[in-house]
Amino acid sequence: MRVSELVRIEVADVDLKYNKIFIDRGKGAKDRYILFPAAFRLVLNSQLEGRPENRYLFETQRCGPFTPRRVQQVVQMYRSRAEIENNVHPHLFRHQMLTYLTSQGLTDAQIQLISGHESKKSLEVYQHLSLDAVAGAYQQAVRLLDICAANMETGAAYQLKIVLRGIRPPVWRRVLVRADCSIAVLHEIVQIAMGWWNCHLHRFLIRGKEYGVAYEGGVSFADDPDQTKLSDFRFRPLERFGYLYDFGDNWDHDIIVEKILSLDPAKAYPFCVTGRGECPEEDSGGPYLYMARRGKRMTKQAGAKDRFNPDSVNVLLRDVQSRWFKQSTTLP
Repeated sequence: MRVSELVRIEVADVDLKYNKIFIDRGKGAKDRYILFPAAFRLVLNSQLEGRPENRYLFETQRCGPFTPRRVQQVVQMYRSRAEIENNVHPHLFRHQMLTYLTSQGLTDAQIQLISGHESKKSLEVYQHLSLDAVAGAYQQAVRLLDICAANMETGAAYQLKIVLRGIRPPVWRRVLVRADCSIAVLHEIVQIAMGWWNCHLHRFLIRGKEYGVAYEGGVSFADDPDQTKLSDFRFRPLERFGYLYDFGDNWDHDIIVEKILSLDPAKAYPFCVTGRGECPEEDSGGPYLYMARRGKRMTKQAGAKDRFNPDSVNVLLRDVQSRWFKQSTTLP
């Protein structure tokens, strides 16, 4: 689509079921539909759910649409971050996509319908094409791109829910982290948010592979935790991975990618949104022993232990990159 069309897309124009977006009064004041890759649907849905009050798909803090100039500024910002020397402009993406679709075997008539060009109108009439007929060929072509825009860019945030397994009532935290957050920093975020003290070893288990911060005398990991970013995994909404803390007590956590959101310039990241329950004490024996002891001493104050205030957590998260987790860890 063209930049002038992009900035005027309203939430009501997005058809997630059929992977289409309605373009109201596009070039030449004509209405039309455009297609988007099926792989982009979950990310787009997460964007819509994250901002339910928005009228526009891309909306400013003043509740108005982006301007074409603002889109150009965003593109230039990421061109600079990626250290791309060649000139990059929004319309270039449109040309590259159409060139790619042509290389994948789509006909001129199909390209005309997808792009909104008028020059191939006669081909559409003679070949009796419609956008629905072209949709299959389009989705087949773009599936190879593995498009997940919010993961490709560092300008995204993940809403993560961290759940401590085996504890009832549940103990969990909901946090917002940048997509370019490293494994090392995520380890610190989990420790602070849950209420652990980093007294023991740990590991993340992501798609069958272990990651984490190595300590002298402890386990080692193949990947550098400072260089491995969450965006490298291209997580999908509702995907989950594991975090194990204390190899003796075995405190297992599920981390769920609840949503993929656009970064909010008004927010500081990481940020703990909410949570529930008090974290168990260090060296309390693991979920089974902790629950057995807790059941014996349940009192009227048990309800207080079930509450959680994120304010104190967010105070600590302000210094999340202080690297306090680099301290020597000797306990298993």
